[in-house]
Amino acid sequence: MPFDDDGLYRGLFQQKPEKRPILLVESKGGGKKTAHMYRVGGIVVSITVVLITIILLWYGVRYSHSLMFSNNEMFRVTELNIETHGQVVTRPFVQQCIPIDVGTNLFAVDIGALQENFLKRTPSVKDIYISRRLPATIDIEVWERVPVAWLSREAFLAMDREGHVFRFPSPNRRMPLITGAPNKTYRPGERVEGLYSDALAVMDACDAERLGNAVDLSRIDLRQEYAVRPNAVKLVLTGGEIVDLWWDRKNGSSAERLSDVRGRLQYLANLLRDLQSRGQRGATFNLTLDDYMQNNAVTLREG
Repeated sequence: MPFDDDGLYRGLFQQKPEKRPILLVESKGGGKKTAHMYRVGGIVVSITVVLITIILLWYGVRYSHSLMFSNNEMFRVTELNIETHGQVVTRPFVQQCIPIDVGTNLFAVDIGALQENFLKRTPSVKDIYISRRLPATIDIEVWERVPVAWLSREAFLAMDREGHVFRFPSPNRRMPLITGAPNKTYRPGERVEGLYSDALAVMDACDAERLGNAVDLSRIDLRQEYAVRPNAVKLVLTGGEIVDLWWDRKNGSSAERLSDVRGRLQYLANLLRDLQSRGQRGATFNLTLDDYMQNNAVTLREG
């Protein structure tokens, strides 16, 4: 076949293009995947080791705690120290309601649960505090609710300053009786609302102004059928005096509303003292008017 010198030169010395085998490309891709799998596997193993270590530590701490505290014979209860503040709740009653036996481990006592259950079972108790005193004493301190008014003397049902209802088995306790509220029967453990807040406001005002001797409440009647003015309450004093009382519950701030009822009751106390100084006694007092100081309607008792 004829060819020139240049063609002969190209045919003898020119190299063919290098072909890259497909297997080489695939080999590189497989290496990356293998390295990635190794990294993921290492992370999973590390996380697993950490979790197992945490679990083992947790069980170790619990076991150590058990050996040191809950199973330690040194912390067996030998004494229950009970202190009560009030007139009704007694030490035997507390012991009966809080079942902590002598010999019980000090740290096996669930203090939170005992306190919660006791308060649910005993509405007459305002608060209870149970604590551990090393090495072997449980201290229990109980604060009773202080009754301020009767809801029913027959059922020994009373309420405290915050309106909490509870049984108070002391029928001779001198407290005003709240009557005439709507048909609502409260039970121990409940809290009064509605018109009862007016009765509480009256008692708060008497205490704040120290009017107990002058304005000695026997009954607070919340009935509205015969009220001189809407939302008026009727007070019956221990001397038999009847007082129709009203104050603004809507306008102004709470401080201003409180000041209004306090001012009216203070004015009533001054009237009672003035009448007593003159040897007279009032029968009825009308303190429902806006200008009650200028137009106080007082009827005197005959005889």
